[in-house]
Amino acid sequence: MEEKTIVATQESAYRPPRKPTLPEFGPGVQIPTSRPIAPTLKMLKIGESAEFPIEQLTSVQSTKNRLCRMYARQGWNADVVVNDLQYQVIVTRTA
Repeated sequence: MEEKTIVATQESAYRPPRKPTLPEFGPGVQIPTSRPIAPTLKMLKIGESAEFPIEQLTSVQSTKNRLCRMYARQGWNADVVVNDLQYQVIVTRTA
């Protein structure tokens, strides 16, 4: 009887090249430290505001939208304003 050998070749899956997550900043440019978003927004009382660095913009917006949906029965609502001059995201609790 003839022996057959099976040779398995393993091909790696295609992986696209990684994109940098943050642009490279020049010397002297500091990135502010991030703050916890959800606990800060949950603690806001009606009329109070919280400020976040603009680097957290998408996270702040998505967390605000999630909290508005989760606490809709209690009437929880907030507004998000972006201050491009000071690189800040301001969240104000409205209800």
